[in-house]
Amino acid sequence: MAITYNPFESEYGFRSPSFTVDDQGNITARSITFTLAEDEESTSDFQITQSVSGQFREAELIPDNPEISLLRGSTYSFDLGLTGLTWNILIDDGSAYYDEGIKHVDSNDVTTTGRAAQNKSTGVFTFDVPVDAPETLRYANNAGVPFGTFSIADPVITGNGNFNTLNVSGNINAVGDSADIRLQPTGDGTVNISASSGSVSGLDVTATSLVSTSGQVDLRPVNANLTLIARGTGITTIDSAVTGSLNNISIGNNVPSTGAFTTLTATNIENTTIGATTPAAGNFTDVTATGAPTTETSLTNKKYVDSNVTAFAIALGT
Repeated sequence: MAITYNPFESEYGFRSPSFTVDDQGNITARSITFTLAEDEESTSDFQITQSVSGQFREAELIPDNPEISLLRGSTYSFDLGLTGLTWNILIDDGSAYYDEGIKHVDSNDVTTTGRAAQNKSTGVFTFDVPVDAPETLRYANNAGVPFGTFSIADPVITGNGNFNTLNVSGNINAVGDSADIRLQPTGDGTVNISASSGSVSGLDVTATSLVSTSGQVDLRPVNANLTLIARGTGITTIDSAVTGSLNNISIGNNVPSTGAFTTLTATNIENTTIGATTPAAGNFTDVTATGAPTTETSLTNKKYVDSNVTAFAIALGT
Protein backbone atom coordinates (compact mmCIF):
# COMPACT_ATOMS: atom_id res chain seq x y z
CA MET A 1 0.00 0.00 0.00
CA ALA A 2 1.34 3.34 -0.97
CA ILE A 3 1.90 5.78 1.89
CA THR A 4 0.74 9.32 1.44
CA TYR A 5 2.53 11.87 3.60
CA ASN A 6 0.65 14.99 4.55
CA PRO A 7 2.10 17.90 6.50
CA PHE A 8 0.70 18.47 9.98
CA GLU A 9 -1.70 21.36 10.06
CA SER A 10 -3.44 22.82 13.11
CA GLU A 11 -6.73 24.64 13.12
CA TYR A 12 -4.76 27.87 13.63
CA GLY A 13 -3.04 27.48 10.23
CA PHE A 14 0.26 26.11 11.49
CA ARG A 15 2.14 23.87 8.96
CA SER A 16 5.26 21.86 9.66
CA PRO A 17 7.07 19.73 7.07
CA SER A 18 8.89 17.98 9.92
CA PHE A 19 5.66 16.63 11.38
CA THR A 20 3.44 14.46 9.15
CA VAL A 21 0.65 11.98 9.63
CA ASP A 22 -0.30 9.41 6.97
CA ASP A 23 -3.78 8.16 6.20
CA GLN A 24 -3.22 5.25 8.55
CA GLY A 25 -2.43 7.57 11.44
CA ASN A 26 1.31 7.01 11.45
CA ILE A 27 3.27 10.04 12.70
CA THR A 28 6.67 11.15 11.54
CA ALA A 29 8.35 13.82 13.65
CA ARG A 30 11.85 15.21 13.87
CA SER A 31 11.55 15.48 17.66
CA ILE A 32 8.82 15.39 20.29
CA THR A 33 8.73 17.45 23.51
CA PHE A 34 6.13 16.73 26.15
CA THR A 35 4.74 19.72 28.08
CA LEU A 36 2.05 19.87 30.74
CA ALA A 37 0.07 22.93 31.64
CA GLU A 38 1.05 24.24 35.05
CA ASP A 39 -1.55 23.95 37.75
CA GLU A 40 -3.12 27.19 38.79
CA GLU A 41 -0.85 28.72 41.39
CA SER A 42 -2.35 28.63 44.86
CA THR A 43 -2.45 31.77 46.96
CA SER A 44 -2.70 29.79 50.21
CA ASP A 45 0.14 29.75 52.72
CA PHE A 46 0.08 25.96 53.13
CA GLN A 47 -0.88 23.11 50.77
CA ILE A 48 -2.30 20.26 52.85
CA THR A 49 -2.59 16.85 51.19
CA GLN A 50 -2.52 13.22 52.26
CA SER A 51 0.37 10.80 51.94
CA VAL A 52 0.08 7.23 50.71
CA SER A 53 0.35 6.04 54.30
CA GLY A 54 -2.58 8.22 55.36
CA GLN A 55 -0.64 11.02 57.05
CA PHE A 56 -0.91 14.79 56.66
CA ARG A 57 1.54 16.25 54.15
CA GLU A 58 2.49 19.85 53.45
CA ALA A 59 3.88 20.76 50.04
CA GLU A 60 7.10 22.35 51.33
CA LEU A 61 7.52 20.87 54.82
CA ILE A 62 8.86 17.48 55.79
CA PRO A 63 8.39 14.95 57.29
CA ASP A 64 4.71 13.95 57.36
CA ASN A 65 2.62 15.71 60.02
CA PRO A 66 5.21 18.50 60.29
CA GLU A 67 5.35 21.12 63.01
CA ILE A 68 3.94 24.35 61.57
CA SER A 69 5.09 27.66 63.01
CA LEU A 70 2.55 30.49 63.34
CA LEU A 71 2.61 34.00 64.79
CA ARG A 72 -0.06 35.52 67.01
CA GLY A 73 -2.01 38.28 65.31
CA SER A 74 -1.33 36.87 61.80
CA THR A 75 -3.73 35.13 59.41
CA TYR A 76 -2.86 31.92 57.56
CA SER A 77 -4.69 29.99 54.84
CA PHE A 78 -4.59 26.23 54.22
CA ASP A 79 -5.57 24.79 50.84
CA LEU A 80 -7.06 21.38 51.71
CA GLY A 81 -6.74 18.46 49.32
CA LEU A 82 -7.60 15.51 51.58
CA THR A 83 -9.42 12.30 50.62
CA GLY A 84 -9.44 10.13 53.73
CA LEU A 85 -8.72 12.67 56.43
CA THR A 86 -10.44 15.76 57.74
CA TRP A 87 -8.85 18.97 59.02
CA ASN A 88 -9.44 20.10 62.61
CA ILE A 89 -7.70 22.32 65.14
CA LEU A 90 -7.61 21.01 68.71
CA ILE A 91 -6.06 22.13 71.98
CA ASP A 92 -2.63 20.75 72.82
CA ASP A 93 -3.75 17.46 74.39
CA GLY A 94 -6.36 16.84 71.68
CA SER A 95 -9.26 16.68 74.15
CA ALA A 96 -11.28 19.61 72.73
CA TYR A 97 -11.72 21.70 69.60
CA TYR A 98 -10.09 25.12 69.30
CA ASP A 99 -12.62 27.23 67.39
CA GLU A 100 -11.29 30.78 67.78
CA GLY A 101 -10.30 32.66 64.64
CA ILE A 102 -11.10 29.90 62.12
CA LYS A 103 -13.04 30.09 58.85
CA HIS A 104 -13.68 27.74 55.92
CA VAL A 105 -14.74 28.52 52.35
CA ASP A 106 -15.83 25.60 50.13
CA SER A 107 -15.80 25.33 46.32
CA ASN A 108 -19.21 27.02 46.14
CA ASP A 109 -17.94 30.02 48.13
CA VAL A 110 -20.01 29.01 51.17
CA THR A 111 -18.34 30.37 54.29
CA THR A 112 -18.53 28.84 57.76
CA THR A 113 -16.82 29.93 60.98
CA GLY A 114 -16.10 28.53 64.42
CA ARG A 115 -17.08 24.90 65.04
CA ALA A 116 -18.87 24.72 61.67
CA ALA A 117 -15.51 25.34 59.94
CA GLN A 118 -13.95 22.23 61.48
CA ASN A 119 -13.86 18.71 60.02
CA LYS A 120 -13.27 19.68 56.37
CA SER A 121 -11.39 17.81 53.63
CA THR A 122 -11.38 20.32 50.77
CA GLY A 123 -11.68 24.05 50.27
CA VAL A 124 -9.69 26.82 51.95
CA PHE A 125 -9.32 26.87 55.72
CA THR A 126 -8.25 30.18 57.30
CA PHE A 127 -6.80 30.61 60.78
CA ASP A 128 -6.60 34.15 62.23
CA VAL A 129 -4.32 33.39 65.19
CA PRO A 130 -5.66 35.19 68.32
CA VAL A 131 -3.26 37.35 70.33
CA ASP A 132 -3.91 35.12 73.35
CA ALA A 133 -3.53 31.81 71.52
CA PRO A 134 -1.60 29.15 73.50
CA GLU A 135 1.96 28.24 72.58
CA THR A 136 0.93 24.86 71.17
CA LEU A 137 -2.16 23.69 69.29
CA ARG A 138 -2.83 20.51 67.35
CA TYR A 139 -4.14 19.87 63.82
CA ALA A 140 -5.69 16.43 63.51
CA ASN A 141 -8.11 14.06 61.82
CA ASN A 142 -11.60 13.95 63.35
CA ALA A 143 -10.57 10.81 65.22
CA GLY A 144 -7.55 12.59 66.69
CA VAL A 145 -4.94 10.68 64.66
CA PRO A 146 -2.86 11.35 62.72
CA PHE A 147 -1.96 14.76 64.04
CA GLY A 148 0.70 17.43 63.97
CA THR A 149 1.35 20.55 66.03
CA PHE A 150 1.18 24.29 65.58
CA SER A 151 4.01 26.10 67.35
CA ILE A 152 2.70 29.61 68.13
CA ALA A 153 4.86 32.59 69.11
CA ASP A 154 4.66 36.35 69.35
CA PRO A 155 5.92 38.36 66.39
CA VAL A 156 9.26 40.12 66.67
CA ILE A 157 8.69 43.61 65.33
CA THR A 158 11.13 46.38 64.54
CA GLY A 159 10.15 49.77 63.23
CA ASN A 160 6.62 51.13 63.26
CA GLY A 161 3.45 49.12 63.72
CA ASN A 162 -0.26 49.56 64.30
CA PHE A 163 -2.15 47.11 66.47
CA ASN A 164 -5.78 46.75 67.52
CA THR A 165 -4.65 44.84 70.61
CA LEU A 166 -1.17 44.39 72.03
CA ASN A 167 -0.66 41.99 74.93
CA VAL A 168 2.76 41.91 76.58
CA SER A 169 3.45 39.20 79.13
CA GLY A 170 6.99 40.27 79.99
CA ASN A 171 9.08 43.41 80.18
CA ILE A 172 8.50 46.50 78.05
CA ASN A 173 11.69 48.30 77.11
CA ALA A 174 11.02 51.63 75.44
CA VAL A 175 14.40 53.08 74.53
CA GLY A 176 14.92 55.93 72.14
CA ASP A 177 16.94 59.08 71.65
CA SER A 178 14.75 62.06 72.62
CA ALA A 179 11.71 59.83 72.16
CA ASP A 180 8.27 60.20 73.68
CA ILE A 181 6.33 57.47 75.48
CA ARG A 182 2.62 58.23 75.26
CA LEU A 183 -0.33 56.45 76.80
CA GLN A 184 -3.40 58.28 75.58
CA PRO A 185 -6.61 56.27 75.78
CA THR A 186 -9.80 57.96 74.67
CA GLY A 187 -13.39 57.41 75.76
CA ASP A 188 -13.57 55.12 78.77
CA GLY A 189 -10.02 53.79 78.40
CA THR A 190 -7.85 53.15 81.44
CA VAL A 191 -4.09 53.38 81.92
CA ASN A 192 -2.81 51.04 84.64
CA ILE A 193 0.80 50.86 85.77
CA SER A 194 1.11 48.30 88.52
CA ALA A 195 4.11 46.67 90.17
CA SER A 196 4.97 45.33 93.60
CA SER A 197 7.77 47.89 93.79
CA GLY A 198 9.30 50.35 91.40
CA SER A 199 9.74 54.00 90.60
CA VAL A 200 8.72 56.57 88.03
CA SER A 201 11.06 59.53 87.69
CA GLY A 202 11.20 62.62 85.51
CA LEU A 203 7.40 62.68 85.26
CA ASP A 204 5.16 65.75 85.27
CA VAL A 205 1.73 64.91 86.65
CA THR A 206 -1.19 67.21 85.92
CA ALA A 207 -4.31 65.98 87.65
CA THR A 208 -7.44 67.38 89.25
CA SER A 209 -6.96 64.96 92.13
CA LEU A 210 -3.95 62.94 93.20
CA VAL A 211 -4.81 60.27 95.78
CA SER A 212 -2.66 57.68 97.48
CA THR A 213 -4.55 54.78 99.02
CA SER A 214 -1.51 52.66 99.86
CA GLY A 215 -0.36 54.68 102.88
CA GLN A 216 2.84 56.67 103.14
CA VAL A 217 3.76 59.18 100.47
CA ASP A 218 7.42 60.21 100.24
CA LEU A 219 8.30 63.45 98.47
CA ARG A 220 12.04 63.90 98.61
CA PRO A 221 13.35 66.42 96.09
CA VAL A 222 17.14 66.80 96.09
CA ASN A 223 18.31 70.42 96.30
CA ALA A 224 14.87 71.60 95.22
CA ASN A 225 11.81 73.18 96.77
CA LEU A 226 8.73 71.21 97.77
CA THR A 227 5.71 73.39 97.07
CA LEU A 228 2.14 72.61 98.10
CA ILE A 229 -0.32 75.14 96.71
CA ALA A 230 -4.06 74.92 97.34
CA ARG A 231 -6.06 77.45 95.36
CA GLY A 232 -9.63 78.64 95.73
CA THR A 233 -11.33 76.85 98.60
CA GLY A 234 -8.70 74.10 98.72
CA ILE A 235 -7.17 73.02 102.02
CA THR A 236 -3.57 72.11 102.66
CA THR A 237 -3.38 69.64 105.52
CA ILE A 238 -0.30 68.08 107.09
CA ASP A 239 -1.46 65.59 109.68
CA SER A 240 0.57 62.93 111.42
CA ALA A 241 0.27 60.96 114.62
CA VAL A 242 4.02 61.29 115.07
CA THR A 243 5.64 64.61 116.03
CA GLY A 244 7.51 66.12 113.14
CA SER A 245 9.03 69.43 112.13
CA LEU A 246 8.35 72.14 109.58
CA ASN A 247 11.44 74.21 108.91
CA ASN A 248 11.80 77.42 106.91
CA ILE A 249 8.02 77.85 106.68
CA SER A 250 6.50 81.32 106.29
CA ILE A 251 3.27 81.53 108.33
CA GLY A 252 0.84 84.32 107.55
CA ASN A 253 3.19 85.91 105.06
CA ASN A 254 0.35 87.77 103.33
CA VAL A 255 -2.75 87.06 105.41
CA PRO A 256 -2.66 86.85 109.25
CA SER A 257 -2.91 83.25 110.41
CA THR A 258 -3.43 81.53 113.73
CA GLY A 259 -1.66 78.57 115.17
CA ALA A 260 -0.75 76.79 118.39
CA PHE A 261 2.95 76.31 119.08
CA THR A 262 4.98 75.03 122.00
CA THR A 263 7.71 77.49 121.05
CA LEU A 264 7.52 80.19 118.39
CA THR A 265 10.51 82.30 117.46
CA ALA A 266 9.76 85.01 114.91
CA THR A 267 11.99 87.50 113.15
CA ASN A 268 9.12 89.25 111.37
CA ILE A 269 5.49 89.20 112.56
CA GLU A 270 4.04 92.05 110.56
CA ASN A 271 0.28 91.93 110.01
CA THR A 272 -0.03 89.09 112.50
CA THR A 273 -2.38 89.18 115.49
CA ILE A 274 -0.72 88.00 118.71
CA GLY A 275 -2.82 86.97 121.66
CA ALA A 276 -6.08 88.16 120.07
CA THR A 277 -8.23 85.76 122.09
CA THR A 278 -5.89 84.29 124.67
CA PRO A 279 -3.00 86.32 126.14
CA ALA A 280 0.35 85.15 124.85
CA ALA A 281 3.90 85.87 125.94
CA GLY A 282 6.82 86.60 123.71
CA ASN A 283 10.33 88.04 123.69
CA PHE A 284 11.10 90.59 120.99
CA THR A 285 14.28 92.41 120.04
CA ASP A 286 12.31 95.39 118.77
CA VAL A 287 8.59 96.22 119.12
CA THR A 288 6.80 99.32 117.80
CA ALA A 289 3.24 100.14 118.88
CA THR A 290 1.44 102.80 116.84
CA GLY A 291 -2.00 102.78 118.44
CA ALA A 292 -3.08 104.20 121.80
CA PRO A 293 -3.92 101.59 124.46
CA THR A 294 -7.66 101.05 124.91
CA THR A 295 -7.63 98.53 127.75
CA GLU A 296 -5.45 98.00 130.75
CA THR A 297 -3.78 95.07 129.02
CA SER A 298 -3.12 96.89 125.74
CA LEU A 299 0.43 97.50 124.61
CA THR A 300 1.43 101.16 125.11
CA ASN A 301 3.66 103.29 122.95
CA LYS A 302 6.33 105.81 124.02
CA LYS A 303 4.56 108.95 122.68
CA TYR A 304 1.38 108.10 124.61
CA VAL A 305 3.30 107.49 127.85
CA ASP A 306 5.42 110.67 127.50
CA SER A 307 2.43 112.95 126.84
CA ASN A 308 0.46 111.54 129.75
CA VAL A 309 3.42 111.71 132.15
CA THR A 310 3.95 115.39 131.23
CA ALA A 311 0.24 116.18 131.73
CA PHE A 312 0.19 114.48 135.12
CA ALA A 313 3.41 116.30 136.19
CA ILE A 314 1.92 119.71 135.38
CA ALA A 315 -1.36 118.88 137.04
CA LEU A 316 0.24 117.56 140.19
CA GLY A 317 2.99 120.17 140.25
CA THR A 318 5.75 117.71 140.28
